Amino acid sequence: MTDLVLSYLAIGAIFLAGLVINILGRRTQLPRVTLLLLVGFVVGPSVLDLLPDLKETWFQAATDLALMMIGFLLGGHLTRSTFRLYGRWVLLVSLSVVVLTAATVTLATWLAGGSLPLALILGATATATAPAAVQDVVKESHAGGPFT
Repeated sequence: MTDLVLSYLAIGAIFLAGLVINILGRRTQLPRVTLLLLVGFVVGPSVLDLLPDLKETWFQAATDLALMMIGFLLGGHLTRSTFRLYGRWVLLVSLSVVVLTAATVTLATWLAGGSLPLALILGATATATAPAAVQDVVKESHAGGPFT
């Protein structure tokens, strides 16, 4: 088989696995994001290494497409009235989480014996969040209220 056919088969298998996990996630108490992460970990190079090396041909395009979809989906929920009501709280909580996370990881890494440049890099990296995963967990848990 050529590499292109193998890549298409792998992508099809990934979509099929995602569909099966979606169905299983609706029948369990675990969020689908958790199940997807577990299956990705097991199928990926760290455990079973079942997927061909798709990084060179597909990873960048898939990443860009996923981020674009997340941006559009989350942006569609943001309205002027919602932003007026909760904008200050969202900004306050977001800044607090970023500052506290960066400070905690930087300090912990530095106190554990890491160099200051490494501690700063890890502290900055730790502030990255996954809005799609958070939105999916909130939706699945049927969380409500003004802050949600």
